[in-house]
This record gives sequence, C-alpha cells and structure tokens, in this order.
Amino acid sequence: MPEYNKPTDMFRKILVPLDGSPLAEQALEPALRLAQAAVGELILMRVLTDADSHAHVKTAQDPIRFPESSALVHHASNAYLQRLREASIRPRLSVRTILGEGDRAGAIIDTALAEQVELIVMSTHGRTGLSRWVFGSVTSRVLSHAPCPILIIHKVSPIKHILITLDGSLLAEQALEPGLAFAKVFGSKVTLLRVMTGPEVQSSKTTSPDGSESLANPRNEEMPAIQAERHLGDLIAIQETDRVIMSARVIFGQIASSILDYAAAQEVDLIAMTTHGRTGLRRWVYGSVTEKILYGTRKVVLVIRPLET
Repeated sequence: MPEYNKPTDMFRKILVPLDGSPLAEQALEPALRLAQAAVGELILMRVLTDADSHAHVKTAQDPIRFPESSALVHHASNAYLQRLREASIRPRLSVRTILGEGDRAGAIIDTALAEQVELIVMSTHGRTGLSRWVFGSVTSRVLSHAPCPILIIHKVSPIKHILITLDGSLLAEQALEPGLAFAKVFGSKVTLLRVMTGPEVQSSKTTSPDGSESLANPRNEEMPAIQAERHLGDLIAIQETDRVIMSARVIFGQIASSILDYAAAQEVDLIAMTTHGRTGLRRWVYGSVTEKILYGTRKVVLVIRPLET
C-alpha cells in the first residue's frame, strides 16, 4: 500500500456491514485503504437476527431445549469479528467491532447515525448490479436512508479509472469531492462526464418575432455542448491537483445507457454519482438514472446523497 504525504480530508470513519460470507468481506480491502489513508477508524459490524439463532439449532427437534444457542451464536459472531479485526490491523488505523441485533438495515442506519460514519462500504449479492434484490433488500433500505455516501462493491479489482457523472446542477457536483478523495487514495485518473439529452438541446431554442423557433446556434447541438465543455473545464481548473489526472467528456444520448456504455468502453472501474431525492432512493427508485446504473453495472458505484442547496 502506498504512503501518502498527508491524510485525506474525507472518510475518517468507515462502516463495513458483514454477514459472515466471503462475498461481504470483499468490502474490506477498499475500506481498509480508504480508512488508513485518512488515518481514520474502521468499524466492522455484524447484525444478528432471529433467523441466525434458528439456523444454529435447526437440526434440534425442540429448539426451546437449547437456551445456550443464542449465547453460542453471539460467541461465534464476536469471534468472527475479532478475527477480521486482527487481520485488518494496519499502521495509522483504528479498527473496532460492533455486534448488533434485530433488523439488519435499521441497525446499520442507526449505527451510521450514532457513530457519525462518513462512508458505508457494502458488497452486493446480484450478478448484474443490484439485480433482483434491490426492492426490500438490506442494501436498498440502507441506500434509501443512510446519512452518508455508500460504496457498493461487486467484486474486488483495482480502481484505476473513476467516472464522476454530472448534469450541470450544483447537487450533482457534490460528487466531486468524494470522487476525487477516492482518486487520491487509489491513484486513479478521473473523467467528468456530462450526458446531454434532447430536452437540453430544445431549451437552447429561441422564438423569433414571427413566432417561429430556431436554435440559438445554427449548428444544432454545438452550442449547449460547448457550454457544457467549458463548465467541466472550469471545474477541472478549480479541482486541479498534481495527485489526480482529470479529463472531461460531453456526449449526447439517453443518460443512463450512455453512462453505462461509456463506462464499459473506457474501462471505468468506479462510477460516482449523486441522488436527487431528499430521502435517498425513496422518491427516485422507479425508472431513475441512478437506479438504472445500479441495475446495469458490475462496476463499483459510489452513491452520494447531496445536501440540498
């Protein structure tokens, strides 16, 4: 792991929910790197439900006769967390564990709030993005209500190229700081991507005195594209750092499919984007751009719910 001249300003406290599976443990590697770079704290959490105790005694004819089962499950879960904690010890990093009980999503959200967590790192269980388990799943509910950004891991791989998706709004630009923080830690290059749609081109039309409409620039889509490119260039100039190589692209098309196609063609490893709902996924889960990205990719996705401006 490379050494850094100074810690990052973000992600000083990171929560990693675990369920005992190797798949969930894939979240550990990126979480460790981020927390160590921030000289921060990593919290490993497991939440036990009634189903865990029932699974432990499922072969017994009368589970009531085995009151020690709950204690055994707690002991095994604590031992599991401690084993991962010991394996996660790094210089400049504090690692601790939390064993919770009850509703998994609720416990994760409550812990993130109580601990003032700055990032939650979770692995998915779907073959294509959030796939079939987005509705009603633990991850979906955490996405809907978490008070901080969430990093969704599909598989462990180097993060060499980060795509930050923008739409011209200040809300979308709140993905810049966390996206660049990731780039500094992982040594990634960054592309700022703006997808222009038909309605944006239509908005550049002007009405003549005779009532007819014409584009402000007769070269059709060129004017809005130039304006978008100029804006992205300004953002790069503001955020410019010798630790991150940045570039910008403006393309035309359907937003979600264009982002997915670009990410695949340009070998993007992480897509960073904001939500636009005051309650996370709640208002925009059906048919939204972010939902389509979560469904349609196996890239790492960083989801940020921005502060309202």
